[in-house]
Amino acid sequence: MLESFKATGFFTSCGIKDVANALPDGRFRGLPEILDIPCPNACFRCAEVCPTYAVRVNPVRIDLRRCLFCPECERACPEGKIRFSNGVDLATTNPQSMVITVENKTPVLEAGSFSLFKRSLSLFNISSGGCNGCELELAELSNARYDIQRFGIDFTSTPLHADGLLITGPMTHNMATVVEDTLRVITLPRMLVLCGACAINGGGFCRLTGPGPQCVGRSQTRLGHCRLSTTSTGGIAGNFETPGEVGLLQTIP
Repeated sequence: MLESFKATGFFTSCGIKDVANALPDGRFRGLPEILDIPCPNACFRCAEVCPTYAVRVNPVRIDLRRCLFCPECERACPEGKIRFSNGVDLATTNPQSMVITVENKTPVLEAGSFSLFKRSLSLFNISSGGCNGCELELAELSNARYDIQRFGIDFTSTPLHADGLLITGPMTHNMATVVEDTLRVITLPRMLVLCGACAINGGGFCRLTGPGPQCVGRSQTRLGHCRLSTTSTGGIAGNFETPGEVGLLQTIP
């Protein structure tokens, strides 16, 4: 394990200099790729094994709003048409661009879309019913290795001091009203960021049934009327997101 930390530069004195363009090693499962090769006739294996119905065929496409980044579709494909790269370009300001195809390689992220908040951005993170995996990764952004405070980005403990709301976890019924009220407290101009497949589309929780807390399944649907009054809205695919995947660093020049 010590050698692994050394290989990733964990013990360097200045951490990662260029966080926005840093890439993990080849073992990391990041942005999926769909190769331009034919599929066998009537082959639906990749779609059949997907637990969240993120993979579709004719043509083959992967919806990052649902994808959990498990390797099941890659393992099931006999021709190797689907594979996961180590890319971390998973942030977007256009949710429709999160469907990966042969032609559409990466989600669309408009440069400078959050430039109004450059060098001074305070975010309030609220977990709307998740497993805390995304929250653990976001906490890494403030350590000495990533140190996002050098970019003027920080997390605040109250929405009254925040410029935007960052939501993690699926939207449960009990948390929906809390999240809506929190977003209203943040004054305009403000931003809304849905972080992870769970926040965007319910993720692995969207198929839960039975008694107990239920998942609304789509945060953007529940918050639709609130999002109309936000200055900027973004989404970050993944499950969980690594610190390098948080594309806010790329949109604030």
